[in-house]
Amino acid sequence: MTMTMMVNKADKNMGLASTQTLGPIVDRLMRNTPEALDLIQRAEVEGVRSPITERDGLFGDYSQAPADEQPDPSNVIIP
Repeated sequence: MTMTMMVNKADKNMGLASTQTLGPIVDRLMRNTPEALDLIQRAEVEGVRSPITERDGLFGDYSQAPADEQPDPSNVIIP
């Protein structure tokens, strides 16, 4: 959520060049939070799926929704 907020705010206020400058800085900071370090450690031990599923579940990830609430795969545009 922090990264999304930063990108949206920076793009709106300062334009793409500043966003591209700030993005890696914020990304570096966010990768070193206790939560991020825990996720990385868990992914190394348990595999990526478990911690990502737990993390994304808080936001109502479509992959965890009941089958009738998931997106229709026939709507995917194949280039």
